[in-house]
Amino acid sequence: MAPAAGAPPSPTHRAPSRPPATVPAPTATPGPSSERPPSPAPSSGQGPSSEQPPTEQAAPTDEPAPYNPLDTYSFYLTALFMAFGLVVILLQLAAMRRIPNITADEIARNCAITLVVVASVALLVSGYSSQQVAPAFGLFGTIIGYLLGKAGAKETRPRDPEPREPQP
Repeated sequence: MAPAAGAPPSPTHRAPSRPPATVPAPTATPGPSSERPPSPAPSSGQGPSSEQPPTEQAAPTDEPAPYNPLDTYSFYLTALFMAFGLVVILLQLAAMRRIPNITADEIARNCAITLVVVASVALLVSGYSSQQVAPAFGLFGTIIGYLLGKAGAKETRPRDPEPREPQP
């Protein structure tokens, strides 16, 4: 996902750093034996002289400004989506309260699946690259597979056969 024009770079898309600016080496100063004290500035008796020695300006640094996530739209979009996910889970819990014979396993499975889907989409919205989210998606897929496989094993397990009477 390319950043919008004028938007600050995301943490995954930083501009390459340039080599530091070269600073000229200081010139050699005369030794103590040839040093002369500076001549005093002519004083007109009205305070400091209007002539000041030239000041050196600091060289601009090539360090990027510190990254602030509050400056990006993806931060606000991710926070908004996470709030939406929380509302969805709360509505889901309210709907499941009306089911008379629901088990704790079914509640946990439904909420976990919703949570995994919301977390997956939040990772995509926040601007991470596919290489960065691949391990998280693998983990989320494993969790969903475990929850759905565990539920499917209970429902499809054959019932125990009735004991047969021995035949004479």
